[in-house]
Amino acid sequence: SIPAFIMLKQDADSIKAVVKANSNVVMEMTSTQIPKTDQVEYELWTTPMDIVSREFLLEFKDAAQALSGHAQFTPRVYIYDGTKSGCRGVDGENQCYTLCTNAGRYCATDPDNDLDSGISGADVVGESLRWLCILETFGYVAGVEWWDYISNFIEGCASSEYFSNEKCGNDAMENAGIDPQVVSQCIGDYGGLDGDVPNKLLEEQLNLQQEQKIVIFPTFRVNNQVITGGLYSANALKAICAGFALGSSAPACGLNTVPGPSSPDSSLAAPGVDTTDLVDGYVNFGRGSCLDNRGKMYSFLQNTTTTFPDAEACAKAECDKWANLDSYRGFEFSVVGRCTCLFDMDAVSPIPESEAESVSHDFGVNGGDGVVSSVSGTPGTTCYKPAVSFDTAKVFSSPPSAQPGVESSLVVNHSVNSTLATQSPSSEPSALSTQSIIPTSEFTVSAKPTDAATDEPFSGEHANRRWQVLLAVPFMLSLPYVLF
Repeated sequence: SIPAFIMLKQDADSIKAVVKANSNVVMEMTSTQIPKTDQVEYELWTTPMDIVSREFLLEFKDAAQALSGHAQFTPRVYIYDGTKSGCRGVDGENQCYTLCTNAGRYCATDPDNDLDSGISGADVVGESLRWLCILETFGYVAGVEWWDYISNFIEGCASSEYFSNEKCGNDAMENAGIDPQVVSQCIGDYGGLDGDVPNKLLEEQLNLQQEQKIVIFPTFRVNNQVITGGLYSANALKAICAGFALGSSAPACGLNTVPGPSSPDSSLAAPGVDTTDLVDGYVNFGRGSCLDNRGKMYSFLQNTTTTFPDAEACAKAECDKWANLDSYRGFEFSVVGRCTCLFDMDAVSPIPESEAESVSHDFGVNGGDGVVSSVSGTPGTTCYKPAVSFDTAKVFSSPPSAQPGVESSLVVNHSVNSTLATQSPSSEPSALSTQSIIPTSEFTVSAKPTDAATDEPFSGEHANRRWQVLLAVPFMLSLPYVLF
């Protein structure tokens, strides 16, 4: 096949100008591997409104906590520099309406393209600052409290109805063991969101954006190296494990590898939890969330009071009580000992009266329907389907085929609520210019090499290619084709 590269137009124009001037061009490709360290540092640049990041954060929570002590995660928030984008007037007034805070200094695009209602850009900036202050409160490291808050917020407050609801946000913090007053004090101490004053935490994010040349989100980095490809838990875990120096790998990585779909992942399991057991009456369907043949997750009922030592106990003590229901589809057993019983769409079984007061349950409605046909393949949980399918089970005749060249979105574990599950991913509008922070001396081309045997993208360190193209004159390098 003919090599092809995609680059920014402003960089391509420079190359074309040199070629048209009848001068020679030298282009050099350099592939950078993830640096090896004893303790890996990784970070995610995102915004509270990015759907891909929301799904990743929900799915990766258990893995991140299993990596604690060996790898340090630092979340970063992507905001726009209102001053460079023309949103801050010469007299210090906000000229971009509800997109910005602090007299036009810090901005975000409007998620619903309605400046007068719904979630505003200023709301997104405010929630971003709350993420930073929770980090600040607990020592700049994303620990249990930060992850619990993010999960609570995404599941309960991320909809347009509740995103800027103060009570919802406070409840999400309190349920994560965070004092809302402490966070509110932090926001004020660093400059707040009102008035013609800078906010030190948001300024730091803008400076880091420029220093690290972050121009899109989500951007995932491991040991200061940008990781390309889809933001999936399996890819992220492989990249993190690839960053450990020889002899210092985290137990969650096994031997610097992630078990394949045919080998249930037990490396992330909490002490005393066995995820590898075979369960009588069930088929161990592999690592990840259970999916129907359209790739949809099932509605669920999860015992949040009890943790179970193994999948057998999960089945016998918790989910087998519903095995005679036509809507029952099996269960998922997580690396932290959580047991989740699965049902067809809109067919979650009611909680038994005997457990209504003594056992706490979480539930959610998703679009899965019919027998289990596949798994998501992401670490953190294992799917078990009944060994004998019920005659009345509904099976969809033919799943829609994937569109060539289009990445499917990350399948979220069973913590997504019905509101998020019905939302359609959409790209945020590019209402603000980021050209001021795009580097002009080099540019990055995203390449996604594929395995010829499977036609699947490589993951981990092999997929993390950063292509730098350098211009030099006057040496001629033959280039078959370059896409401009």
